[in-house]
Amino acid sequence: MCSMLAWGASSQQRRGADHAYTTSAMITRALILSVLLAIAFFVLLRLRAPRWTFLVLGVLPPAILLLANPNLRVYGYHGFMQAGIVYQILQGHIPPPSPLLAGQPGTYPWAYELLLAAISKGVGLSPFWVNAIVVIGSLAILLVITYRIGLLVTGEATTAVFGVAASLYAFTFTQSVPETLLQRAFVFYEPRGAPILEKFNGCTAFPLGLALYGFVLLLLLRLTTQERPRGRHLASLALGLVAVGFIYPFFFPPSALLCLVAGLLSWRAKREARRHMATLVGMLAIVGLVLLPYYLQLKAGRAAPILQLVPRGGLVRQVGVLFVTLLPILVLMLWALRAVCERLRAQSRAAIVLIASVVMNLLFFTFLWAPLWSQYKYLLLGVFGLGILGGVAFQALWARSWRVALPVFSLFLLPFGLDCVHKATDWHEVPQRFRESGVVIEDADPAEGELYHWIRTKTEPRAVFVDVKLTIPVFGQRALFVALPEQEEVKPLTTKGGDGYTLDPRIKLIDIDGYPEGLVSQRRLIAARLLSENEPSEEDVAAVASTGSSAYLVMRPGPTNPRTKRRPSLPIAFHNAAATVFMLVAGR
Repeated sequence: MCSMLAWGASSQQRRGADHAYTTSAMITRALILSVLLAIAFFVLLRLRAPRWTFLVLGVLPPAILLLANPNLRVYGYHGFMQAGIVYQILQGHIPPPSPLLAGQPGTYPWAYELLLAAISKGVGLSPFWVNAIVVIGSLAILLVITYRIGLLVTGEATTAVFGVAASLYAFTFTQSVPETLLQRAFVFYEPRGAPILEKFNGCTAFPLGLALYGFVLLLLLRLTTQERPRGRHLASLALGLVAVGFIYPFFFPPSALLCLVAGLLSWRAKREARRHMATLVGMLAIVGLVLLPYYLQLKAGRAAPILQLVPRGGLVRQVGVLFVTLLPILVLMLWALRAVCERLRAQSRAAIVLIASVVMNLLFFTFLWAPLWSQYKYLLLGVFGLGILGGVAFQALWARSWRVALPVFSLFLLPFGLDCVHKATDWHEVPQRFRESGVVIEDADPAEGELYHWIRTKTEPRAVFVDVKLTIPVFGQRALFVALPEQEEVKPLTTKGGDGYTLDPRIKLIDIDGYPEGLVSQRRLIAARLLSENEPSEEDVAAVASTGSSAYLVMRPGPTNPRTKRRPSLPIAFHNAAATVFMLVAGR
């Protein structure tokens, strides 16, 4: 398997100017990888191997990809968006202001970035290395948790192992790459529905958030099956809910509602369990009070709520996405319906809680709307729970005939294989324009590196910059007056951006962070005027200077303007081949 990933990373087929893989080559290699993984999995089952061997098999592919591929680890999936917040925290700003809209309160959940900053400072590694370690650790913990949930719900170890595989690796046939006939022909297609392991990359809080959600679900299942819940389990549940609420607020509503479901089950079980229900409700109230200041701070700068009801016309698309995503595993479960029902009847209480988790999250996905279709994360929670139940069907197929089970399981693993091959190949096409030195990440270009070193060492932590590039929040560890990408075609949500964002920040500031569109537009106009050939006005200079302790204008030479135009009215703070930096002083 290691050699397969290395092979995919080193031997790339060229196609045209962008050297991309042909779809057939990618599918062939992904299918080989999927078959090898399936064979390894079945051999371990046949040999009754220790459970830790399955853990190693599950962790190894994403760990290899993250640790051996610097571009994926750093540029991958909005990494600079997260790292900019980490560096704001490392500069002493808690809560951190927006690194892309200086002076404005941060609206993006920053508890995960606080964790990365603390570890990064403690061990002397860059946030990207620390995140990779956290992602791999989160995956290992999630695999153990998912297995434990499977044991509680199905009562059988082999079924629980299959449940882990179905939940995280082999659930359905949607995937981001390559573009398929399904993507082109079916308007209800959602490529981010599965496999869940596709999300275990880049600098993102999702892996830890999902592990924490699984931890809360496991504790609720244990509490539901206990006659007299133990105090330490309730305390652990409270801590788990607080952690979910801080690290990944998206997952807190379903976690809290699931606690109420577990409490209602206890209420129906026996009278003395009503005290248990009251305890759960009281615990939720305390957790809510703990989280309330954090959520109010995140809401302060937002102009619109993060979650809204789906427009009436959008319900059809939501239901269509559910159909496409869930159909493969549901077909398999329907074939093994008797085995599934027997397992669920034997562990009825735990099964009810897990089914409630699945149904509730799928309802959240169907009826809630978030910026940039981010409600798909509730679909992933539904996939997580239903996949554990789908393990019963895979185990029944394996018990009936391993010769049939092997190709079926391999086919279900194909989307995971495609994701691995894509990450091992396409991400190497992005030029590596950075190097890491301790906590700092630097631009590999000598002139750019000198510029960012000056910014980090010679300017104040609350300094503000006007620049056409988006790298100052990470390489320079300072805030931008406004995110103003270079005037070029907006890149799609792919690796081809190579700037560490893979998402146009003009979309991020308004749609994701929720800042008022008028404020963002006004700042862009000011920045455009300052970067133009005209002399800056006192009003524009004052507007930028008011957002930080000091303000700077970064003028970069371009193809049509190889020499930076001098600004007699502004003092030069720094100059080299990469840029001339002017100091903006209000009331000059």
